[in-house]
This record gives sequence, C-alpha cells and structure tokens, in this order.
Amino acid sequence: MHFRPVAGTIAGTRHLTTAATVRSGPNGYVIGNLRSGATFHWSHRCGHRGPWVFGWAPDANTWGWILAGDIGNPCTPNDYPTSTGSHSSEASTAATPTQGSPAPHRTAATQAATPPAGAPAPAAPAGGPSAQCYPQYTVTEHARARSTRAGTPIGDVEPGAHVNVRSNDGSWLYGYISQIGAGAGGFGWLLDEKVVRTGTFCG
Repeated sequence: MHFRPVAGTIAGTRHLTTAATVRSGPNGYVIGNLRSGATFHWSHRCGHRGPWVFGWAPDANTWGWILAGDIGNPCTPNDYPTSTGSHSSEASTAATPTQGSPAPHRTAATQAATPPAGAPAPAAPAGGPSAQCYPQYTVTEHARARSTRAGTPIGDVEPGAHVNVRSNDGSWLYGYISQIGAGAGGFGWLLDEKVVRTGTFCG
C-alpha cells in the first residue's frame, strides 16, 4: 500500500511547467497526478537521490515529491540533506501514514502542521483510527481490467468506476475496481492513463 507523507513547511508557490506525478518519496510510489499549470506549494526539502522537491499539491490533495525542474527548481544547496540523519528524516517522512491532509505553516521553521488556504481540514477515516487508507481514482474513459500488469483481460471497466489503488508504477495501477463488466467489483490492473486521482478511501 501507499503512505501519504506527513506535512512540511511551505516556502513558496509555483506553477508546473509540464504534467507531473506526485511521489511518496524521491523516486517513490506515484500517489497523484498533476496537469501542466497546476499549483505546487514547495518547501525547503529537496531529495538527495536526484532533483526532487517536497510540498503540497492541492489538485492531488496530498503532500509529496515532484521533480524540482517541473517548477523551475527552487532548491538551493542548503535544501539538500548532507548527513545520514537527514537521509533518515527524509525516509521516515515518506513512509509515515497520515489520516488527512495536514495543514502547512508558512514560517522558516522546518517542522509544521497547518495546510495552505483552501486545503481540506484533516478528517478521521470512516473506519476509525486503525482504518487503512488508499488513493482513490476514477475511470475517465473505457478501459479493460487485466489479471496482471499488461496481462490477460478480465473485463471491461466503464467511465465513473472507482479504483482503490494499492500499487501504481506510473504506467499500470493495481487495486480494487468497483465494477468489472456487468458483474461486481474485484481486484485488477488498469492503465494509469485511463484514470484520474479523485480522493482517498479509508476502510
């Protein structure tokens, strides 16, 4: 399953110059998709394994990492971790589950917990504090569910069906599909290009 990163501190706001994916960590799992021109509230945290920057993506309703070049690379040398301790901090942030969208705080400090204006307030999952939460996507065009990645088709999936995603490599995603063919829902693989992130499912 994917974890939503914990909140950071907003340093500024920029708009994407190209479509991008939001990741759970530098080179991590895909947890959201952003169109060109989308707003990204960046922080002074940049990944040590490449030109990644951490921040709040309102359109994807999540904190996460994007390629810094997609917003003109606001990172400076001081923003990159330089010690083992920094690396550990970055890894733990990318793997800490949250139950909402923590609200960021616009200060120079490195720790915060308040979202930008317009960000949704934290909400407890319907299943209670121990509920598992997954990114939820909606199918936007006719798709075909498959038994494995690029494998045997198991049924057609129509626009409007929901997918609670367990895995997404940027090309194919795996999860529970609300309806396959004329029958009930089930687990399967879909092309990532056939869906759009619409929220989070907890249960």
